[in-house]
Amino acid sequence: MTIGTKQNDMKIFEEKQHTQLVRKFHAIMASAGIDADGKSEILSAYGVSSSKDLSCGDLIEICNKIDTMQSSRKQDLDHLRKMVFASVGNYLKITGRESNASIIKGIVCRITKYEDFNRIPAERLRNVYNLFLNKQRDYTAADEMIANILNTVFPNNDIN
Repeated sequence: MTIGTKQNDMKIFEEKQHTQLVRKFHAIMASAGIDADGKSEILSAYGVSSSKDLSCGDLIEICNKIDTMQSSRKQDLDHLRKMVFASVGNYLKITGRESNASIIKGIVCRITKYEDFNRIPAERLRNVYNLFLNKQRDYTAADEMIANILNTVFPNNDIN
């Protein structure tokens, strides 16, 4: 192999790598929900108007930053899902009902009108969490109030 063909091979490799990074850039933008205006802002921050004008290093940097942001969002959603599971599960427990993962998912999906539990957005998860937290508080408060009333009506009977 001559030096000219090695340089040519290296140039072809760099072009393929750049093309793959541009594709990854657009795929990550789409999965992160970044629209055309958002892409324009990102590109203008790097002093270019097209993703094809970005260097491989810039493309890798942008993709890594967006990946990091997305993984943080995913962790937040996972935490919210666990909180929803706990609040619904605790409510079912204090009301004496059976609870398991499929029952809880079914309840939450019916309330939010989503078919897939993992597709429920963060705001709806927060709403369901707070709904069942309030239901727990209301149930406990009502239970205590009933116990107090029964204790005043039947002071010597140990009904609880």
